[in-house]
Amino acid sequence: MQTLEETLNAIGLPTLVLDDHEREFIAGFISHRSAFFDSVCQQKAEKPQRELVLGLLTQSVEQNREAFSSTQATINNMTQLFEEHVGKAHAGKFKTSNQLELAALAKLWFLAQGYNGIDVSYANDHASEISNLLRPDEDSPEWHHQRQRFMQAYYAGIEQHHKNQPKASIFLTIKNQLKKAFK
Repeated sequence: MQTLEETLNAIGLPTLVLDDHEREFIAGFISHRSAFFDSVCQQKAEKPQRELVLGLLTQSVEQNREAFSSTQATINNMTQLFEEHVGKAHAGKFKTSNQLELAALAKLWFLAQGYNGIDVSYANDHASEISNLLRPDEDSPEWHHQRQRFMQAYYAGIEQHHKNQPKASIFLTIKNQLKKAFK
């Protein structure tokens, strides 16, 4: 049985583009949730760990999304205050820990979705939803950049899944094609 960190590494965590705050948060998340993940893996030993990590991340993203939504009015008021006093350009640099946590967890979640073969339209819809939560102005370049980073994580998961699949030999490929042809 792999640990949470080993499972995340296997599905592509090292390939994600993360800033220092996101790396630090993810390290803490792994440390905090490892015992729970181990317990779930023991209880559901028949399920692949890649599916269990997707479930853990889905639960974590939903919890963080709810926490973020409950503080969003306060965050918006603070942002407006910053815009009034230091200007829009500087106010855009302000980020709460809730925003950073949700963005980091969402990247892991999209990575796991890609690795598990979740439909791209589902991932795209959620990337837009979470981007709207984090940056409500859909016309801003930051909104598009955020959504793009989520989808990059999704495609990194797909790519990692393909890398981890055993390569079929040419002999097996020909054999399978002949079986199909003569059925």
